[in-house]
Amino acid sequence: MQALAAQRGWDAALWQLAWSANMFRLRCGHLHDNATAWLAAVAAADRTSAPGVRAACRLNLGQTLTDLDRIEEAREHLTRGLTLAEQADDTRTAAWIHSCLAQTWAPQGDNREAVAHATDALELCRALDRPRDIALALGNLGWFQAQLGEYADARSSCEDALALVRQLSLREGGEAETLDSLGYIAHHTGDFADAVRYFQEALDLARDIGNANLEAEVLDHIAETRTALRQPAEARQAWERAAELFRTQFRLTEAERVERRLRETPPTTVRG
Repeated sequence: MQALAAQRGWDAALWQLAWSANMFRLRCGHLHDNATAWLAAVAAADRTSAPGVRAACRLNLGQTLTDLDRIEEAREHLTRGLTLAEQADDTRTAAWIHSCLAQTWAPQGDNREAVAHATDALELCRALDRPRDIALALGNLGWFQAQLGEYADARSSCEDALALVRQLSLREGGEAETLDSLGYIAHHTGDFADAVRYFQEALDLARDIGNANLEAEVLDHIAETRTALRQPAEARQAWERAAELFRTQFRLTEAERVERRLRETPPTTVRG
């Protein structure tokens, strides 16, 4: 349908079709398809649309490119999108661009820059007084605080995010991601039993809502905690499924990293 819209010169339909399939593709891990769709959408929006639409298209393209580890491309589109959002006085899009920009800095080890962008996103969401967005921004900030090793602040941010998400009954609004972050924090503060509990809740919810992209990441985290608990069989089981999902999703960097961990983990039988 999008290819047909491009042939007919229907630019508005072209970016709208990319938008309509965005969440499905992200959750299924169809990231390359999503990047192709959003590249076409950005070009179409630039030809005909207002700055707010152009900013939103670059936000979605930047998010997908970040997930594909195409960091420099992602940051270029997100930075341009932020300028467009500010021109359009579109505070909400600007907030989510800051959240995505945070994700582009973390892989390069610049977690302070990531926390700065995540903080900017939270402040903008609070100014809009949108509880759902505040919850998502809190969870995002908590994750980057954890990456920086600021575990007390990270736990506080994530617990506030989880409470707000549950108060709003937003099972698909960041609850699984926040549970995963709390598991990560528990793991890195030595609370392995709590880590397993949080990760299992996150895994169950990710599967329930069909978020295979997140499922792979949670399984990877579970394996790390099982390794810390000296449960190599359980770790292998989680990593094998994570590697399968990463490969299916063409997230090859993650797949290769997990496969290295599998080679380092002795094959044994799961108890029980």
